[in-house]
Amino acid sequence: MNVKTPTFLKWAGGKQQLLSQFSNYFPTNVDYYVEPFLGGGAVFFYILKYKHPKSARAFDSNKELINVYLQVKNNIDELIKQLEILENEHNNTNDPLKYYYSKRTEFNHLISNKRHLRKNDIKKAAIFIYLNKTCYNGLYRVNSLGEFNVPFNGCEKVNLFDKENLIEANNLIKDINFECKDFRDVKFYKKETIYFDPPYWPKKNGFISYTNPQFSQNSQILLANLFKKLHAKGYKSLILSNSDTQFIDQLYNEFNIFKINARRMINCNGNGRTKINEVLITNY
Repeated sequence: MNVKTPTFLKWAGGKQQLLSQFSNYFPTNVDYYVEPFLGGGAVFFYILKYKHPKSARAFDSNKELINVYLQVKNNIDELIKQLEILENEHNNTNDPLKYYYSKRTEFNHLISNKRHLRKNDIKKAAIFIYLNKTCYNGLYRVNSLGEFNVPFNGCEKVNLFDKENLIEANNLIKDINFECKDFRDVKFYKKETIYFDPPYWPKKNGFISYTNPQFSQNSQILLANLFKKLHAKGYKSLILSNSDTQFIDQLYNEFNIFKINARRMINCNGNGRTKINEVLITNY
């Protein structure tokens, strides 16, 4: 199955390349859908575009990421104008390195401002997308002060967005509810298909670039306990992605565990791509 979705972010651990494999495991009918770890949204857009649920909800603990989706949903024209300016300025500057760090500083100033002004939220979203496409490996990382601190990837020219792609995304999410919440605070409903895509547990003898150090072993255990609790309560469509490790296998050994072949970027160039296995876990 050739699957194309309007995913517009480069996201560590993104699922765009895996959707053709995932389509074999997702339920045929998805009437109600929820994702507690939205991230780059590839699976979310896949469900909206190909499964046509009656309703869908999305959550993430990254408030700036949620702001991006809200601006794509509510202020697409203004967002595109801001992206056009950023792309033009970056591609025409004599010093892209200096320009990148000026925008990183501006972004950190905006996210430290607690006032939710419409113009600031649109600008934050545009710079978020700019940084996402021009920082190292598309990572989103903050320091102890909450400041975005990922370095420049060295690209002199950048293509920040595909206008048709963003407009398709806007059309798909017009009626979607996006909220900034930790997965433990999300309320679930039995009729929903629930897909969990947490930060992955690192492989013992390898490196997974999208592992979030704040998502600890205890967080993995809490998530597994939630998965088991929902199953025990009669939730019929639970799905979860994670790394193919003994620890994850042990946490979910009472459920179906399918091996998924992935190809991940663990370096700043194409030579750093490596094949690894992930797992897709279901309770059906």
